Amino acid sequence: MRNLRYVFWKRPVGGKFSYPVMIQLSIVFCVQVLLVGALPVNTEPDSTLTLTVGSDGVIPFACRNEQQSATKYYTVKFEEKDRPFYIDGTFDPEGLMSPDQAERFRVEYFEEGSSMSVEINIVSVSVEDQGTYIVLLIIQGETPEYHLMKRVVLIFIPPGPAVCFLMPSEKMWNFYEVHCHSKPGNGNSTLTCFQNGDKIPYQNDGVNTQIVNRRIFWLLHVDIPVSCCSHDIKEWDTLTQTSCDQYKYPRIEQDNSPVPPVHEIPTKLTLTTRPLSMEEKQNQPFPETIPYSGCGRNFDWSSVMLPLMALFTYMYVCISNP
Repeated sequence: MRNLRYVFWKRPVGGKFSYPVMIQLSIVFCVQVLLVGALPVNTEPDSTLTLTVGSDGVIPFACRNEQQSATKYYTVKFEEKDRPFYIDGTFDPEGLMSPDQAERFRVEYFEEGSSMSVEINIVSVSVEDQGTYIVLLIIQGETPEYHLMKRVVLIFIPPGPAVCFLMPSEKMWNFYEVHCHSKPGNGNSTLTCFQNGDKIPYQNDGVNTQIVNRRIFWLLHVDIPVSCCSHDIKEWDTLTQTSCDQYKYPRIEQDNSPVPPVHEIPTKLTLTTRPLSMEEKQNQPFPETIPYSGCGRNFDWSSVMLPLMALFTYMYVCISNP
């Protein structure tokens, strides 16, 4: 019956009812049950359903539809609560385990032929979604009928990702170890590391508590990639290195491409001319010096003395005749 939820067409049932209307409907239905003797079609709880934290989930309730043309109403509630959280199209926050469930829950009714179902679609499953869900489906037909369906929902918290690091071994010389730890979740989780597609051995002094799982692995080859992960112990047989990739220590690939040679740059200047002999040095002409306004050592004194004498004469005349 569970697979029928994929072929049902969506059909609104009854409309939106307030609590007084639903109470009156329940009273009328109870009177009909007492008078006619209608019994619940199924009251045994369905199989337990497990949802994973963080993922989306669906809680289906399916049953047979013997009176296809009859009017139908339904409510959804937690067994731990005194009132339904969903009444034929309307959410009641008082019946929820947490306020955000009204935004994450979507309740739908489907019907096709002799099958009908109620589905609770949950976005981003959380721990407060765990509990026993009860769906009451009331059928007002020629024969009063109701379906009381229960389902226990468990919430699985997966272990946290593996956090690992490499370090030299303190027990064996020239060996390395992979130290890993993770949060355990609420299941039976463990840690695993791979090299060359095979699980590598670990030491016996691992520590597993309700707070953290720890395990130390032997690194068999330093130059071969290693990958590690945390997982539920039920996945041990089907786990592969490809899927176990929460931590990776990649191998550094050697570059085999040819490297161009580096040419040395000479640090000494090579003499391109032979040294001069003493006779050649004496015969070498001296370079001509260009006078620069008194800055040169061989300037023309006659060109400087005449202006200075004229300046002194002018100053003497000015001082003598004030």
